[in-house]
Amino acid sequence: MPLRFVLLVLAGALFFFLPLAVDFLTDWMWFGEVGYRDLYSTEIAARASLAVAVFVVAATWLMVHVRVALASISPAPVTFTTREGFSVALPTRDQLRPLVMLAVAVAAFLLSSYASSQWMTVLTWWHQAPFGKSDPVLGHDASLYIFTLPAIELARGLVMGMVVLAAAGSAALYVAAGQMALTPFGIRVEDRARRHLTWLAAAFFLVLALGAWLSRLSEIVSPSGIIQGASYADVYARMPAALALMGAAVVAAALAAASAASNSTRLLIAGAALYAITLFGGGGYATMLQRFVVTPNEQVRETPFM
Repeated sequence: MPLRFVLLVLAGALFFFLPLAVDFLTDWMWFGEVGYRDLYSTEIAARASLAVAVFVVAATWLMVHVRVALASISPAPVTFTTREGFSVALPTRDQLRPLVMLAVAVAAFLLSSYASSQWMTVLTWWHQAPFGKSDPVLGHDASLYIFTLPAIELARGLVMGMVVLAAAGSAALYVAAGQMALTPFGIRVEDRARRHLTWLAAAFFLVLALGAWLSRLSEIVSPSGIIQGASYADVYARMPAALALMGAAVVAAALAAASAASNSTRLLIAGAALYAITLFGGGGYATMLQRFVVTPNEQVRETPFM
């Protein structure tokens, strides 16, 4: 690895971490002066634990996928000639590996930094206690919406980020390897790249399914106009539509997995179309219900939900 590159990385790390170290020492001394250093230690321990855990998981996940894609790049120099007669040399596997490893480390660091900033969400979930009161729609204890739901949404967001980053990084490497290319007849994708990216598409749909299930729970505590919580349209349209969307996402994930095991992308396209139709259909149904059923007699419809 060139010395200039190493020095550049070290300079960037120093530029980023030095202000953080100054802030940490300032807060550490201040909390010590007011007698609450133990409280600050709890925050630091939670932040560090989350950062390390998410970094290890994200880096491992991303490393596995980029290594699979990186293996498709030739270890020997490959040169092709353009129509204008210029020779272009594609990067070799060994040339790309340091950049890929650095990109993985940066991506994992960004995800872990975001996770560590949500330490309060994780601690309140970890130390939660039941309220002893249930919501009148689904019958869940209120602690589910106050403590558990935000923690699951945080985890879902991190997993979605890892899936999207793995797909984007792998696709970029497959393009560099010539496994993916734009032709006059459309996008050409070789079997190796297609199978890998289709499996990631299946994972993407599973995360979307979890998001649809969480959106059903979120309707219970989300504001609906002047009403805090679920409204008539939420209970009778958006929540059933969320269940339908969750089912469509699971079916789409299964179709994507079947597509990865076959030699066709038709099943993947069918799954994506099913999800899109369910998504827009559910939104349209909720809009029509609000406009033609709720709005003409809003007081009568919404009173039971106030």
